[in-house]
Amino acid sequence: MPYRNRIKENRYTDSDVARFYIDQRGNHGTFIREIGDFVAHPARDKGAAFNAVVSTYAQFAFYQRYGFAKKAVDPIGDCEWWLQPYFLRKTASYKDAELKKHLKMSRPELTALVKSWFPDKEKFPKKIEATDPFRFFDVVDFFRQSMKAEPTFEVDTVKKDLRSAFKSMGLGAVKVDDFLIGTATLLNGMEIALPEGVTVGVHLYVRRQRGGSRTSAGSRTLASVGHQANALPDGLLEISLVTNTPPRQKLFDQQIAFLETKIDTKRYFDRSLVRNPSTPFAELDLRAKLQFVSDSTPMVSVVCDCQGRR
Repeated sequence: MPYRNRIKENRYTDSDVARFYIDQRGNHGTFIREIGDFVAHPARDKGAAFNAVVSTYAQFAFYQRYGFAKKAVDPIGDCEWWLQPYFLRKTASYKDAELKKHLKMSRPELTALVKSWFPDKEKFPKKIEATDPFRFFDVVDFFRQSMKAEPTFEVDTVKKDLRSAFKSMGLGAVKVDDFLIGTATLLNGMEIALPEGVTVGVHLYVRRQRGGSRTSAGSRTLASVGHQANALPDGLLEISLVTNTPPRQKLFDQQIAFLETKIDTKRYFDRSLVRNPSTPFAELDLRAKLQFVSDSTPMVSVVCDCQGRR
């Protein structure tokens, strides 16, 4: 396989990274399978990324619609497409002991009850029939006391899976951090479609942008340094999922962590991507169309108008 040779010789691009995930998605861990499926079939309606987006989107949507103002949820009638996913994923997030303590039901019992509220067997039903409103509101009131949103994947597990895959392929010398940066570049700008016109874009984000020198009052304050400071453009790279909701739904959009890479951007991203470099608001332009080349310095740069993605 030519892409394998290029990876082994450290002269690979984001196109080779894509080929790796597509070819190896059935052979290794969950992350490799998910990215391979995502790259091969961008119009996703299942998988870890899709489920994580639906889960987190449903929680934020529920809290915006029903949580903050304590607006009542109608137990019978038309409902939002995300209501059943909200109930099912909230149920799955609790241990049996918690549910038995607060709701007097085990997780399987509560799952069966939630499913009974939605008679239509569609993936995202839009009618609810909870005929016991007292039990229904017990569940609603318990669930809206908290909101849980964790990154879709945990970076140490992802790195372990990649190392295992590389070892089995004779690629043990490949630097996992470099490969993850290539993965991030590959995913940047892809989209997931949810019901009713909601889309979710995959974007890169500097999670902990560093503080530079102290400045006079009125400059940008960074929580990470605790005082007035210039912002330096680099920090830890996060692959994020960002929702885009039609205005008619009257919901705020959300940024959902897909993978916190814990990799510093400074070594990898070309300085031409830095916007406002001489101001307190310097930042990397990670919404640009990016390309990754492992044997370049730096490895990530913007795709020029004169050439296509490799």
